This record gives sequence, structure tokens and C-alpha cells, in this order.
Amino acid sequence: MAAAGACAVVLAVGMLWPTEPEAAAPAGTASRPAPAATSHAEGTTPGRSDAGDRSEGAPVAVSDAEDDLAAAGAAVLTARTACADETSCLRGLVEDPDRAFPAGVLDLPADQRKIVLLDSFGGAAVLRVDALTGESASQLIVLVARDGKWLLRDVHDVAEQP
Repeated sequence: MAAAGACAVVLAVGMLWPTEPEAAAPAGTASRPAPAATSHAEGTTPGRSDAGDRSEGAPVAVSDAEDDLAAAGAAVLTARTACADETSCLRGLVEDPDRAFPAGVLDLPADQRKIVLLDSFGGAAVLRVDALTGESASQLIVLVARDGKWLLRDVHDVAEQP
């Protein structure tokens, strides 16, 4: 029950977080772009081109499919780790690139963490990030859709249950 309460608080805070108003789409155009693949070719790192340019993170296309949201979360976290603390690189991955998030399992390499979709609200999604070894506490991440891509809005530590 405590975990459900914590999730409700995280979701409420994420949904009430102030955002910039989006420009209205011209009449006759779709308000959402078509979904695109969120996977990256083997050997490439999201957020970087093959030339090593880290000026802006790679966008992760918006999709509502459960598997796509988990993959989008994984791609955003992997690209965020590759950016380190370079604000210019984080601009395409994090809603507020100057915001610091708590360290934890979201900083682990992709092969050491598992991401599970908890809930999706159209333009926002809450995912749980777990360490595969179980040695680290889980974290909740909130993704929001902006300009046709998923951005990291918030990260919360999950309280240990006795």
C-alpha cells in the first residue's frame, strides 16, 4: 500500500509539474508524429553520432506501446549516461537539462538494469528501473512527450519496504 501511495504521489507531482505551453498545430495537421523505431544499431550509443558529436542527445520517438515505452526509457537513460553532465547534450533528453537527478540504478549500464512500465498517461509515463543484481534500490522515472520525443522529467528513489 505504501508503494502504491508513493506511485500516486510521484504521478501527481509529475502531472502537476509546470510546463511550457505548446504551440497549437495548424488546422489539418496531426498533433502527434508517427511512431518511429526506438532501437539503435548495435555498436552505436544514443545521443552520439559515429563521429562522436555530443552536441545534442538523440531524440526518442513518441509511441504508446508498452514495449516501446520501456525501450524509450532505456534509450533515454543510456543516452543520458553517455552525455555525462554536458548540458548541450542533455537538452534533447531531459526536460530541464540543468536539473540534477539522484544517483542510483538509472546510472547503471543498460545490461545491468531492467525497466518496467508502471503507467502511461498519453503524454507522460512512469517506469520503474531495477538493478538486475537486486543490490541497488529501485528508482521511478517520469518521461514526458515533447515535440515528438520522450524526455526525462523526474527521478524518484523507491523506499525500501521492511
